[in-house]
Amino acid sequence: MKIYRYILLSTLFAIPLFGSNEALVKKLMELRSEVELLHSEIENEKDDYRSTIKSLSMQKSDLEAQINRKETQLKELRQSVQKIKDEIEKHSSQNVDLKPIIFEALHNLKAHIESSIPFKRKERLKDLETINNQLSEDLITPQKALSKLWSSYEDSIRLTKENGIFKEVISLGDNSVLSEIAKIGMVMIFFRTPDERVGKLQKSGEQWVYVETEDEIQRTQILNLFDALQKQIRTGFFTLPNGLIDMKVK
Repeated sequence: MKIYRYILLSTLFAIPLFGSNEALVKKLMELRSEVELLHSEIENEKDDYRSTIKSLSMQKSDLEAQINRKETQLKELRQSVQKIKDEIEKHSSQNVDLKPIIFEALHNLKAHIESSIPFKRKERLKDLETINNQLSEDLITPQKALSKLWSSYEDSIRLTKENGIFKEVISLGDNSVLSEIAKIGMVMIFFRTPDERVGKLQKSGEQWVYVETEDEIQRTQILNLFDALQKQIRTGFFTLPNGLIDMKVK
């Protein structure tokens, strides 16, 4: 308020001494009005500043909580990796034949890929087949094969946490169509064709099939998901059609 008093006093001294009382009162009222207006503007700016600080503080707390969760997950993953490395070193020092262990792990991962959502299935199975053939023909050492196999396992784990839009050729009815697919981990997949047909990947018995939806509510839900992912919005609340329930095929 010191600056307001300074403005007020400076202006008062600028008024001629011979001015009328009426002019003086009028000038005082104008100055008081200006001071009150400035004070109101400052208070509004203070309120805006407090709101911004509060919002940023809440965002900071949320980010810190997310970082702590991620650090905990990373710590657990490192412990798991170290445990596996220790086990490998233990077997290697005992001159244990790693081939049977690797072939069994290859078989298990292949079965998992064949039963899970068919995302890049051909490429992933081809990688496993290459490892199997190279190890069978002694073109690579068991240690090298194990390293490659471990990368395939890591890739499968990564896919379970990855959300995004990809391009794939899908079977829609009797036709193969290059479409955009929205992958939600390894839980659900939705598609959008160039001619704006949309739908979801649906379990039918032991098979996965792409099914077009005609329901307008479900169409809107799927299109909203594609829009969000294209805008790099990968977290939040989304209502999506259920792609987990088996279809009853007559």
